[in-house]
Amino acid sequence: MLSWKEFRAALAAARSNAEWVRARHGIGLAAQAFRILSLRSQGVGPSDYYKYCLFDPAKFPDRESLRTYRGWRFQKELRRFSNPRLQPLTYEKHLLYRLLAGFGLPVPEIHAVYAPTPDGFERHRALRTPAELRDYLRTTDRLPCFGKPSSSSHGFGARGILARRDDGTLALADGSAATVDELAAYIEDVSRRQGTYLFVEMLEPRADIRALCGSTLSSIRLVLLMRDGEPEVYRCGTLLPRERAHVSNARGMTTGTLSASIDWRRGRIENVIGSPGPDMHPEPRHPETGALLEGHMIEGWDEVVDLVFTAARALSPFRMQHWDLALTTRGPVLLEMNFIGDIEPLQMHGPPGAYTEQYRSFAEKEKVW
Repeated sequence: MLSWKEFRAALAAARSNAEWVRARHGIGLAAQAFRILSLRSQGVGPSDYYKYCLFDPAKFPDRESLRTYRGWRFQKELRRFSNPRLQPLTYEKHLLYRLLAGFGLPVPEIHAVYAPTPDGFERHRALRTPAELRDYLRTTDRLPCFGKPSSSSHGFGARGILARRDDGTLALADGSAATVDELAAYIEDVSRRQGTYLFVEMLEPRADIRALCGSTLSSIRLVLLMRDGEPEVYRCGTLLPRERAHVSNARGMTTGTLSASIDWRRGRIENVIGSPGPDMHPEPRHPETGALLEGHMIEGWDEVVDLVFTAARALSPFRMQHWDLALTTRGPVLLEMNFIGDIEPLQMHGPPGAYTEQYRSFAEKEKVW
């Protein structure tokens, strides 16, 4: 349930969006309210209505074109395609990396683990105290590296550490610098809230991907449905970040990262956008590199699909899988697998939305609970 502060913010956003739609599309406030109410049975609320531009007759000319859209609460349904006892395997990324590496699959190399809480995994060989953490940051020669909580989402707590400067401070990926004490205090705070913190290799984007969107690592997401143990693609997209960012994560399209869909059969980038609705508009070129993104054919795409399909079969008990990977100088590398993912990437580049015939026929048979 929303707090009073969150409710007021949502109300203000809805009012602002409604005025924007009235001014740009000529749809009156009463007509918008009626349309939102008519979608209530699908779980669609005001934020969904404006985020996906469900008011736009050019995209949604009739009621039928709206029927596949669902509201943000539908995301809870996506967790029902795996056994709850297995789900923790994907919560902790360093456990997932160990597992996938054991299957012979490419994952980021783990340099070190910081586990300050008594229930952290791998405490037998982890950094366990703030003093040990500071000493590691002060002396490690494994730079650059990337730090992130083992269990978190949306890039929370992540820091790219590029180099140790002559004055002993650490140069960070966003162009800032921090003393060892400052960075250690930040990581300590994150770890006390999120648990185990990882230091992994700093993956470098492949040359063609760097030419598209710069040095920040871009990510690709393939959402797979495991029907009778065999993978089929449900959605495919990519995040194309700005320079001087720690992560590519879009965080609800608030970071400047561009989002695009991918024609998974050809590896063709399509429908590039820089913001959700109501003011959703194409961004065919990257704003910093100037590279044409729309229509770009990703090199080596068959290798990407083969890798994800192989990984999916390795984790086949998870019947819906949201895989993130990066195209790096050492080939495609798996970043994470979520058994439940955000609803926005499934619907942002539609129609259709998430509730398609493909999904319905799958859900009817494959739900675990």
